[in-house]
Amino acid sequence: MKSKLSSLDTTTQVSLERTAAGTPSRLIVQTQFKDKDRVKLAGGGTARWRNNEKVWSTPVDPYIVRRMVKMFDRDELEITDEVWHHLRQRKRRQEKILDATENEAPLNRIKGLWDFQRSSVRFLLESGKGILAHDMGTGKTVITAGALAEGDIPRVLIVCPNTLKWSWAEHIYEWTGRTPVILESGLSKHNIKDEGMWVLYGNGPEREEYIGEVTAEDEWILIVNYYHVRDHTGMLERATPVALAVDEAHRIKNNQAKQTKAVHKIADSTDYAWLLTGTPVRNNYDDYWGLLRACDPYRFSSYWNFLDLYLHAYPGMHGGVEIVGVKNEDYFNRMLSSYMFRKTKDEVMEDLPEKVYNDIPIPMTTEQEQAYKQMEKEFLLFVEKEMEDGKTLEEILVAPNVVAQMIRLRQICLTPAILGRTAESARLNALKDMLVDLKRDEDPFVVYTAFKQFIPYLENLLDEQDLRYGRIVGGQSSEERRQTEHDLNNGNIDAVVGTIQAMGEGLNLQMATTALFCDIDWTPAVNRQAEDRIHRAGIKTSPTIINMYHPGTIEDHIRAVNKRKEKIESETLGKIEIVRDMMRNS
Repeated sequence: MKSKLSSLDTTTQVSLERTAAGTPSRLIVQTQFKDKDRVKLAGGGTARWRNNEKVWSTPVDPYIVRRMVKMFDRDELEITDEVWHHLRQRKRRQEKILDATENEAPLNRIKGLWDFQRSSVRFLLESGKGILAHDMGTGKTVITAGALAEGDIPRVLIVCPNTLKWSWAEHIYEWTGRTPVILESGLSKHNIKDEGMWVLYGNGPEREEYIGEVTAEDEWILIVNYYHVRDHTGMLERATPVALAVDEAHRIKNNQAKQTKAVHKIADSTDYAWLLTGTPVRNNYDDYWGLLRACDPYRFSSYWNFLDLYLHAYPGMHGGVEIVGVKNEDYFNRMLSSYMFRKTKDEVMEDLPEKVYNDIPIPMTTEQEQAYKQMEKEFLLFVEKEMEDGKTLEEILVAPNVVAQMIRLRQICLTPAILGRTAESARLNALKDMLVDLKRDEDPFVVYTAFKQFIPYLENLLDEQDLRYGRIVGGQSSEERRQTEHDLNNGNIDAVVGTIQAMGEGLNLQMATTALFCDIDWTPAVNRQAEDRIHRAGIKTSPTIINMYHPGTIEDHIRAVNKRKEKIESETLGKIEIVRDMMRNS
């Protein structure tokens, strides 16, 4: 339904359009033809002309109203009372959220949380739909469980990576006393039902039946992975969950991905949608859109509107867009503060020892360097030929065969033996010496690599030193991961070796005192998540983070890319609480 426009006494009138349910959905701008350029400028690319109604429509965004006020004289513009009322409601909501983030008083139903965790519970309940962006290791799972108990929420859907489902179930039972249901894929295992969790295994049709049976009850907590929410979107939406909690929510950053669309669709029909991620921005500013769209589907209805209104974005030379920054940093961060609450470990864990970084440059062996230079020469010749054929560098660097060649260069940095070349490896020689020192210290440690193919070489070194170790790689079950985690923290093994991606989420390896990175990921947030497996509440000594690299190789470039992405994080995440302080004092 749409608010009826009165006859225009002024040049331009701004009113509010609502859905059938009464939710404000669009701003409607009726204007004289001569003013169309100012309307388009105020709304940016978001302004859409409705030819049948002879009006413009834009998202319900206070930023657009503010721009229109600046662009029109007072006697040329009429903004209806309904619009002003809606904007005042938004402001009151923001003030209530601000109050919630400062309220650390005891809760009614939950005890045992830290001060900032209690304010975080209040943030989730007050915001309704918001982003909890606290650092890894600050207890976002516990906070969410506390909010479910404090809010007495009957029907709950939790979406998380497959490897984290059992951990979620344990926390839910511990903090709410309710028995959650875990949905698993597979036919070979028997269903598990005990006091703490109920695990159901099945193929697609069977899972549909399970969802129907579980959600037919008045109260339920169902835990699914991202593939399940994608494959069973309709069934989960019809189950009418009151609250949706999405863990590692940076996974819904891709606006075209089916799992992103599935999460958005379910979030639209819930009272609460909580997006949990310690790394809401991983590569560029547009990573925020998927999270914001889940929080406010009408304000952030379009990815392209978001780019046009908030970001400096230009057509990319190889397709897509190139994003170079935000248009108005102050307003962008004020907008984020309305939806996101973030606390760092430095803020809330004053006694937590800081990480100690040790970057170790290593020269290659002669044979390894020869293998690298030969591969690099082939790579550069290929790039040069492609450019001669008229392709841009941007087009070339995203081509699958070029990506494969870059991967080979990285693997040679580890050991050329991965590619069937010389077994000479300065990285393995250095690792051998480091393992001798680590064994002498007798403290548990973890070893990371980006490549699963390198793990057998690491295991050979561990075997040579007679070190007990566990392995965590992609494709393992939740039970296997939990057993390795248990073995390290209980002294049954000396080390864990695995891939950065597989070990970066949901593990508590706090008994380890050293994280040894044989190489790093292109994304700093991924590396930081892996580091934080050993940097958690309760540790007494500073963990050592060792990064090995070969100067003058592709690894130098990866380090430079990480620094650029860290700058993007600091320009947004790093300033949210500064904005909150400004708002408190204004």
